Amino acid sequence: MHRGGTIPVHFFGAVGYGYKSPLINIHGTGKSGAFTQTDYLAQVLKPYIQDFLAAFAAVLGPGKTPQFMEDGNSAHGHKTTSNICATWRTSMGITLFPHPAVSPDMNPIEKCWRRIKQALHRRLRQPTTEVQMVVAVLEEWDKIPQEWINGLIEQQDFWAFGLKVANDFLAVKGKTLRYPDVRYGSQTQNTDPSWNLKSHPKFLTKGGDWQNLVVVEVGSFTEHGLIRTFLAHLVSELAFYEIPISGDFKLRVDPLVDRDSVVRRAHYSVAFQEIFDDVLRQAHTNPVMFLFILADKDATVYADIKWWADCIRGVPSICVTSTAVQKAVGKRPKPTDRDLRLANNKNILDCKVYGNLALKINFKLGGVNHRLAGTSGVKLNTMLVGADVTHSGKGADPGCPSLAGVVSSCSSSIGKFVASARLQSNNTEYIEDLEGMMLERLQWYQSKNENKLPDHILFYRDGVSESQYGMVRDEELPQIQEACRKIQAGRTPRSIQITLLVVGKRHHTRFFPKGRESPENLKAGLCVETEVMPLHQFSFYLQSHQSALGTARSGHYVVIENESRYTATLLQETTNNLCYIGSRATAALSICTPARYADILCDRLRCYMRPVFEGELLNFLKNNPIADYRDKNLIWGTGNGRVSPWHPNLNDRSFYL
Repeated sequence: MHRGGTIPVHFFGAVGYGYKSPLINIHGTGKSGAFTQTDYLAQVLKPYIQDFLAAFAAVLGPGKTPQFMEDGNSAHGHKTTSNICATWRTSMGITLFPHPAVSPDMNPIEKCWRRIKQALHRRLRQPTTEVQMVVAVLEEWDKIPQEWINGLIEQQDFWAFGLKVANDFLAVKGKTLRYPDVRYGSQTQNTDPSWNLKSHPKFLTKGGDWQNLVVVEVGSFTEHGLIRTFLAHLVSELAFYEIPISGDFKLRVDPLVDRDSVVRRAHYSVAFQEIFDDVLRQAHTNPVMFLFILADKDATVYADIKWWADCIRGVPSICVTSTAVQKAVGKRPKPTDRDLRLANNKNILDCKVYGNLALKINFKLGGVNHRLAGTSGVKLNTMLVGADVTHSGKGADPGCPSLAGVVSSCSSSIGKFVASARLQSNNTEYIEDLEGMMLERLQWYQSKNENKLPDHILFYRDGVSESQYGMVRDEELPQIQEACRKIQAGRTPRSIQITLLVVGKRHHTRFFPKGRESPENLKAGLCVETEVMPLHQFSFYLQSHQSALGTARSGHYVVIENESRYTATLLQETTNNLCYIGSRATAALSICTPARYADILCDRLRCYMRPVFEGELLNFLKNNPIADYRDKNLIWGTGNGRVSPWHPNLNDRSFYL
């Protein structure tokens, strides 16, 4: 359990029916703060475990013996019977109850840890030091009610029915899909799941006006000279990618993180508008983009900046932290990169930081960074669509609307996706105005394709659980079909063919290489369509990305409708290829680009609504929460005929990425 830059913080706790132990903070002496068998024996087993078992036995009463169950951490000493922990347990007559290592269904303590981590994630002020983290975890442990723990224990009754868990994993067959080629400018490259820009000095297409990139420091973290050096290097690096742009650095703007949102957002609006007007007076043209340099990762400041840039001013924006600036200015390029630098560009330091900024600047100004070199597998004249819904969560106004977003493309091989968004009834899972947003997306596609409508729609719905597949089929698919009928002026039969898939990320299926020889994940492109799939369901698992650390999580794709008659193989290959068209990174995404972009769009919508999530602005609510929130300029503010919250200037941009 750790957040941000804190070192790992380790705890030991025990739960049982009617019992919750004190939480013990373990101080690790191993590498990177990890705790060892020696730490576990000295700090937990010897001083506490017998007292915990005795206290639990007293709760159970006569005739009942406590069962001691640990998770699979190697510091617990489960791999052999001769290590110090196992030897001590044997000497004390303590027998371990066998179980799967970290299964939350088999070991109730795992759900307690998950509950604490989720509670920490919801905190508006994240702990940033070890002491803060320890205090926060202890507070959340104390908040876990015993009744909730008892419910977890009661779920273990399957043991009473003689059910057993196998000692090994289920063996399944899979296949590895090929990596598609990508094209930058006129160059095509055989790609791996990740690549870099050093061999691609040209983007596919450039954005519009490249003048007047305005750099604003929010908060004071360093001397202005460092930022001026960073800006000079950035302008020079952009020239390497043939992006001519000029930069203008403005004095810092003090953040007001301790003020309420009304004062804070009014302050930023005035300060940023003054900078905008000053550039306009001097250059006689509007700034095309703002680059904000933040003193640290502050979610509230970030949300306020994006609200002003997107909803008030309608100008693309990028935020970087002071850490990224210092890294960019303080790290010299590798010698192997020197032949790729311009002759007058020897002092450029961290190429990766500047390259990532070049990616974002180009596509946020309407350019296209790269495309698939061959066919994507998508049927001809297809519009790609992604959709997602996010909710306010606990702690906010109980009537706070949910937020729905839809993104779409005008081509099946490039990663430019524009968006529509709506407010809808609180905690409503299906998208209420999907028809209206699909009409907007179809009209945009038509405007970019010589007034032609798509022949096919390939729709990826994100954020839907297994129990909601029927909801997507019965509530959302008819809205997509109705939007197609309306834009075709009621012609029957409807000619646009719809293929609709649900994308699942929060599942518990994991794939490992057979045998224990290698700790590495399976290669990107893994596709599994048998053994672990329901018999009558058209679905598959796809691990499209390369995961160097941890356990790679595959996307689960379930086909709800297939009017375009994709074969299983073609749909799998197409979905895998669509993971390579993301604009803001040089790597395959873990889920296909339309679904991932819809998820990112919903994160941006949450930025606009953050004052409400902070518990403010609730006194204006009346009888119609959706209308009240929609008309509130400080959060959503879709006045002047706007249906989406952002300024019309951004309707044709992938500004939310």
